[in-house]
Amino acid sequence: MKVKSLFSLLLFSTILSGCFNNVDPLSEKQTRLQEPRTESGFYENIASEVGQKFIENVSDTIFFEYNSEGLTDEAKLIIDSQIKFIKENNIRKIIIEGHADERGTREYNLALGEKRANSVKKYLVAKGVNPFFIQVISYGKERPLVETHTESAWKKNRRGVTIVM
Repeated sequence: MKVKSLFSLLLFSTILSGCFNNVDPLSEKQTRLQEPRTESGFYENIASEVGQKFIENVSDTIFFEYNSEGLTDEAKLIIDSQIKFIKENNIRKIIIEGHADERGTREYNLALGEKRANSVKKYLVAKGVNPFFIQVISYGKERPLVETHTESAWKKNRRGVTIVM
């Protein structure tokens, strides 16, 4: 009876201690988390060593013109460097996030964000990245990088973010 009670007490204390464990599993890798909002994909990218290396060595964000999903020459150069990293590191899981500024309806911006993410995906695939490794997601205007209502903020919010895992 004492052994059963002791075992029950030990089990209960183990469960209870787990409920109060406030350790953040990402805390050791949060070198940039103290900065104000960064690229939306940052939290996902720091979850892996390769994601951290991607952030440190390659720009994970490209920007789009107003009401456009077309890739600029500058965006293509950034994506080319992403492709080099993806191939050199044998990346097999890529998420492309599409974002829009706050102007327009929620539905319109979700559709525009998806078009932007798909533009990046098409470019990656055209340059030899396996399409089965790429997932696209649109956040529309739901995850702004900058929350002010100015042209400079809107430019920063019209973006595509590449996340590698």
